[in-house]
Amino acid sequence: MTRAGFSEDLAVSMSNRARAVRILLALSAALFFVQITVLAPADVERALGFASRDLGHRWWTIATFTLVNTAFWPMAANLVAIGVFGGTLERKWGTSEFVRFYAACTLGAWMTHVTFVSGDVVLAGSAASALGVTLAYAAQAREAQHFQVGSISMSAGWLAALVTMGILAAGIIAAPAANSAAYLAHAGGLVAGWIYLRTASSISLGRLREGVSPVPDEQEDMPPRAIPRGQPKSQRAEDDIVTRSKAAVAREAASRHMLALHQSDAREPNPLNQLLDKISAYGIESLTADERRLLDDASRRLRDALATTRHRD
Repeated sequence: MTRAGFSEDLAVSMSNRARAVRILLALSAALFFVQITVLAPADVERALGFASRDLGHRWWTIATFTLVNTAFWPMAANLVAIGVFGGTLERKWGTSEFVRFYAACTLGAWMTHVTFVSGDVVLAGSAASALGVTLAYAAQAREAQHFQVGSISMSAGWLAALVTMGILAAGIIAAPAANSAAYLAHAGGLVAGWIYLRTASSISLGRLREGVSPVPDEQEDMPPRAIPRGQPKSQRAEDDIVTRSKAAVAREAASRHMLALHQSDAREPNPLNQLLDKISAYGIESLTADERRLLDDASRRLRDALATTRHRD
């Protein structure tokens, strides 16, 4: 991907089709503005951040901790990754699929924090989701050869690796010294995103196989069907020739019969033709009772003739 293509990707990532990404970014930015202007950041972190000691009491913090950002540079790195890569994924996957993936990354970080981090440390920030969408973008952008920014050219995988290291480094540096290692719990979102992508690809492949092969294949070692002894192969060929000959004779006889009817219609006026002309001009409701009986008789004779022809075939 050239520099122009990368710039275009940046421009359209926040289009109207990336509704969920726009909502997440707006909530995070608005909450951070409230933290630095109205409320104390520590109060917001305690109210919306997750801590293991509050497990079972403050259930809403499982979802709200991703909206809390305690420092500017980690927040900037996370929101840029979600805005660029997440917007591209949402436009490609659809909003519902992107929301499921985002929630899986969030739950991955939450489970990692509950398992390995002490109960007093607060989990906050959207680094887990940013890491997950960066990984998913790299997996989806395999067809893109290169990202070129100025004279620097790199693949999607290298770009994802650099963004991942930048997100983790910004968070660890900005976090208090006692909580720097605990910030690595956000890497659980990266693992959860990888598992989600592998599971989703396996399900899609299974559905594709079901659609392509709805009927089980025959066994290759199945023996060929035997020809019945009572009817040799040469006799069956003769019967087919006779059947086709009889059908051809019956079709020729039917054709001669129809031609004779047309010739007789041309020599003398046919009441049936007059009825058809009347129906064409005034509709079938214009027929009298006698004319309707005449039309029914003609229809019955035509059905009998067609039935006879089919019986001969």
